[in-house]
Amino acid sequence: MANNIMSNGIYNHFLTSYASNDITKADSHKKDELKDIYKSIVRINKDSPLYLLKQDSVNEETAIAFKESARKLQGDLAALKGDGENSDFNTKVAFSSNNDAVTATYIGSSEADPPSFDITVERLARSQVNTGNFLPNTKTTLEEGSYFFDAKIGEQSFEFQFSIGANDTNLELQQRISRLINKSGVTLEAEVISNENGENAIEIRASQKTQRSDQSKQFDIRDALNSPRHGIVPYFGIDKTSVEPTTAQFTIGTDSHTSQSNHFTVASVYEIELKEPTGENGPIHIGVKSDNDALVENVKNLVASYNNFLDSVSQSNDNVQARAKMQASIKSVASQHKSGLEEIGISQLENGNLELHEEALRKLQQTSDDPSKLMVPVKEFADNLKGISKEIMLDPMKFTQRPIVNYKNPGHEYANPYVTSEYSGMMFNNYC
Repeated sequence: MANNIMSNGIYNHFLTSYASNDITKADSHKKDELKDIYKSIVRINKDSPLYLLKQDSVNEETAIAFKESARKLQGDLAALKGDGENSDFNTKVAFSSNNDAVTATYIGSSEADPPSFDITVERLARSQVNTGNFLPNTKTTLEEGSYFFDAKIGEQSFEFQFSIGANDTNLELQQRISRLINKSGVTLEAEVISNENGENAIEIRASQKTQRSDQSKQFDIRDALNSPRHGIVPYFGIDKTSVEPTTAQFTIGTDSHTSQSNHFTVASVYEIELKEPTGENGPIHIGVKSDNDALVENVKNLVASYNNFLDSVSQSNDNVQARAKMQASIKSVASQHKSGLEEIGISQLENGNLELHEEALRKLQQTSDDPSKLMVPVKEFADNLKGISKEIMLDPMKFTQRPIVNYKNPGHEYANPYVTSEYSGMMFNNYC
């Protein structure tokens, strides 16, 4: 039992601390692609000198942050590339006549001829909310020791464990329980709220729509049967539902539909996000933009992806030297294509970010005999971005401080089977 609890605790720690926040199509690989990645890592190790790695949390977090930023960029570039070898920047772009109420994203193939439709939103899906008892910020009356409670979400049950000290206050325990739930990685979100009397309560809500048609609740919380002590759930009142879950209700064309979530797909080509009922605004039209508008939108997305990538590796003051080295590498990619990009209305700012002059690009589209040729410098820039992002993902440690101990004997290099790479532990970060 003790070993089980310890193993679960270790697993949950690594899962919630290091698992990637989002998964895209670019994160799935064929067998040949995975072999390619492995061979690249082995080749890097074979040809590299021996480094003295400084093992500290700053270096580790910096390397993982670089890799995660590069992975995000890879996903963005894969989305812009579309399907097939010659479909770069031909990806269709969806539009909504009222983005405040309904947003649409195109997820179909470039060759598809997607239908347009009208949608009316009568009601949004609503998450279940449990609001606990409001308690004063005084020393708790609960017995000192360990407590377990269970959260049942759909068909799955999750056990939470924590301890109460001799001098713990109600507020300290409420904050501790909220952090425990938020860090667990389950589909629940918790926070401590206050009332006008200065008392505090735990509020728990479903972060994803997990309600099933045969269930009236999205989650249920109760004391664990195997808990050394009981009464923690009724004491804080976290089993009390204050907001019942509801399904979304909407009409597409003349057909009425319901959904357990405000996020769903239509005809396998549109991702729809409901934000508010349409009310008197009438139906909202969903469709795809013209080819010229889609091309401009895709270039805007490329510029935004580059800027987000650059900003993400510049936002922290930790490990300034590594971040400066990374920024220089990224900026140099844009600098190499500066003249070509400027011809179609993309300029590089002093801080390295790119700026798209949309009107200039549209004018070039109108006057060009072959608008597809305008995209040549953009495609070359995107290919170089893809290359550097791949390098970063394969060896993010190259930007951190790592003094060289010695060079390998020229002509006698070999792949050390026990050191696949300097950062092999990162392969357990659910992507390679």
